[in-house]
Amino acid sequence: MMNAIGIPSQGLEYHRSQIIPAYSAFSTPLIVSISADTSESFASAVAEMALPSVAAIEVNISCPNLEADGMAFAMSPDTTFDVISTIRRKSDFPLWAKLTPNAGNVVDIALAAEAAGADAVVMGNTMLAMAIDIHTRRPRLGNVMGGLSGPAIKPVALRMVHQCYRALKIPVIGCGGIACADDAIEFMLAGATAVQVGTASFIDPGIMQKIIHGIEDYCTEHRISRVRDIIGQVNIDEQLASRWYEFAQ
Repeated sequence: MMNAIGIPSQGLEYHRSQIIPAYSAFSTPLIVSISADTSESFASAVAEMALPSVAAIEVNISCPNLEADGMAFAMSPDTTFDVISTIRRKSDFPLWAKLTPNAGNVVDIALAAEAAGADAVVMGNTMLAMAIDIHTRRPRLGNVMGGLSGPAIKPVALRMVHQCYRALKIPVIGCGGIACADDAIEFMLAGATAVQVGTASFIDPGIMQKIIHGIEDYCTEHRISRVRDIIGQVNIDEQLASRWYEFAQ
């Protein structure tokens, strides 16, 4: 799937008064995802959404940064460190940094987020893509380019999750093309502590329950007592992995 819809929202106050109370009725931990276009705006948004009913805040630093000519915060270690440290100076609330797969040096950026005080990183987001209607010769998306998500990006996302897992001390949340329980398990074996599911939920609104039940079945089949026991447990040749890791750096 490709999209170019921006980040539609009715604002912080609407979410505080209408959205969060509705989701707080459930026992599942509530994670709020926010976006902003300056470091100070991010810090202000975190301060407003750091509510007792919220377990953590995901800061989507894959979005355009007005302080860097529109380049996403997470495209460089410096801007990543700047925005996360700005937030951290004003709040000790649990913080997840959502990174972008469009950067070439994702591990350096993830390390910058960790050094700045992020409690976890989310790796990653959509990949920049484009499509053209050959009959009209016009871009299919109004913004010319947009975000590619779904199974097509899964192998790339999985590789980035594994690279970040090997480098960081904080948890890595994996996402990108997860459409079934096997995909989620694959990400956890690569090092993801938890996963996010997006595009698949548009196709099947009940996919989350199917994934959860599928993970439970996998654990039963393999006599695994705790889901956390599969995190990072991919069987690889360490010497070979280290060589590839250095090459990718």
